[in-house]
Amino acid sequence: MIAGLARRGESGELLDAGDALVRGPRFCACRLDERLLGEAVRVARAARLRAYDAVYVALALERNEPLFTQDGEVVARCQLSFPELRVFGLS
Repeated sequence: MIAGLARRGESGELLDAGDALVRGPRFCACRLDERLLGEAVRVARAARLRAYDAVYVALALERNEPLFTQDGEVVARCQLSFPELRVFGLS
């Protein structure tokens, strides 16, 4: 999220606010183990996603949680390949 905002040239204040949210109690780190990596590979192949994006999609699918992204391409590809996944973002 922070990288996407920075690439768009958003203000330092917005980047700082986003960083504070990510470091808050509602976000947690997840270990990228062999099982999740295997699922990410399957997701990447099915939806033709970059590995980085596929990991997030695989995690959302595994946990039955929505995916939030500002990448319209990821939204479109997930909607086609994984209709059961709730995707919020640019389309």
